[in-house]
Amino acid sequence: MEPVTTAVIAAVTAGATNGLTEIAKVAISDGYTGLKSLLIRKFGIESPVIKAIQDIEEKPSSPGRRQTLDEEIKEANIGNDQEILHAIKTLKKVMERNDIPLNVNIIQVNGTGAIGAVSGGTVTINNKK
Repeated sequence: MEPVTTAVIAAVTAGATNGLTEIAKVAISDGYTGLKSLLIRKFGIESPVIKAIQDIEEKPSSPGRRQTLDEEIKEANIGNDQEILHAIKTLKKVMERNDIPLNVNIIQVNGTGAIGAVSGGTVTINNKK
């Protein structure tokens, strides 16, 4: 699964997590809203990616909707965007501070200018020269 897909699903489902304080819910919501706003700015409110995100928000447990979101993200080549990866990293920090793991790791390969993300055993690297 693409790192953006993992982040969106984790953030959407985190709101239903029992035991979170209101402050934690707001912090996670703010981080997610920042990521989604960035995606809207880059791809447009009517883009297939945003429509797939809205579908996930309505029914986050649907395997079909998760698969569609992952496909749209791959097609848009979102996983290599440094600004989006930074937003995911920020969301990950907020979620982990509230004991909600986000199985995404942002990596940078020193000396090559490459940046990428690891999610669920998948490695995505963008090697910009």
